Amino acid sequence: MVERGVSEMVARELLAHYMCYGHPYIAELKEVFLTPGYLAIVMTYVPGCSLEKRIDAEGPVSEDIARKIVQQLLLATKFLHDSGYRNRDIKINNIIFDDQTHGIVLQDFMYSSHDQINSDPREAFKSLPYMPPELLSGEDKSKFGNTVDVWELGVCLYKMVTGKFPFEKPGDGPVAYNSVPLVISRISKMDYQIPENISDPLKDLLRRIFVLDPSNRIDVEHMFSHPWLNSSPWPCSAQDIQKKMSESVCPIDMQFIENILQQARMRGTAGPPLSSSDTVDRVCDTITDQILLEEGARSRVEEMNLDKK
Repeated sequence: MVERGVSEMVARELLAHYMCYGHPYIAELKEVFLTPGYLAIVMTYVPGCSLEKRIDAEGPVSEDIARKIVQQLLLATKFLHDSGYRNRDIKINNIIFDDQTHGIVLQDFMYSSHDQINSDPREAFKSLPYMPPELLSGEDKSKFGNTVDVWELGVCLYKMVTGKFPFEKPGDGPVAYNSVPLVISRISKMDYQIPENISDPLKDLLRRIFVLDPSNRIDVEHMFSHPWLNSSPWPCSAQDIQKKMSESVCPIDMQFIENILQQARMRGTAGPPLSSSDTVDRVCDTITDQILLEEGARSRVEEMNLDKK
C-alpha cells in the first residue's frame, strides 16, 4: 500500500516482482489497483512471519535450518543477478519464514537496481547493521551491487545463528544516533567476532563473506560450492526453478502495470498522516482501513477473494 505520487523506486519494485513471477523463493505479485489515495499492491499470501520476528521471539536457529534458509536465498539472489538485478536490501525483516516447512520467501525490492533501469545509488543502503564497508568509502556507489548482496546475506546468516548483528555489541543499546559512529567504525575496521560455538565450515564461510575489499569477497557462484552449504541437499536446482517459472504466467501483464504506474505517479487524496510513534503493524492496519473505506476498494478486494477465511 503506497500513497499516490509514487517514485521510480515503486516502479522498480513492481517490475522486479513481475519479472520474478513463479520463483518459489520470491514473493509473487497477484494484483495492483488504484484507489483515490493509494496504489495497492497485492502479493500471494505466505504463512509464517518475518525471520526477524521468529529470531526475536525464539532466538537463533540451528545451523541446519540456517543452511536451508541461505540455500533458498542464494537461489533467489542468483536469479536476480542473472536477470540484471541487485537487491541491495536483503534483511531478515524482508524474509518471510514458515516455521513448519523452514521455507522462505524474499520480498521488498524497492531499493533494487537493474542494469537497464535508471537507479540512483543514493536510494539504497539505508540499514546500518547491513552496511558493507565499500559503501563507507568515497567511491562511486553505482558500481557496487552483487558484492553488497553477498555481504547482506552474510549479515543475515550471522544473525540467524547468533541472534545478534556482527558489528553491534550489547552495550550499544538500540540503534540510535549515538551508536551509529561506533558501528560504522567497527565495519570499517572489520571489528567483529566469529563465535566459537559454530562449525568450522560455517566460520570459514563467514570469514570469506566479511572481507574489507569487495573484490576479494566470495561471490554468489562460489558460495554455491562452499562445503558448509553443501553438507545437506539443496531444496532444488536453478534449472528446476527455470522450468517452474516457464510454466507460470503472471495474472497481470506488463502493459497494465505500466498504465497503473503512470496514473499512480499523480498525487491522490490519502487519509490523515500517521503518528511517527505508531508501530509498523498499526500503520499497516490503519492504511488498510483507509483503503477499504475508499469508494470501490472494498468491492475490488471482494472480487479478488482476498478476505481472510
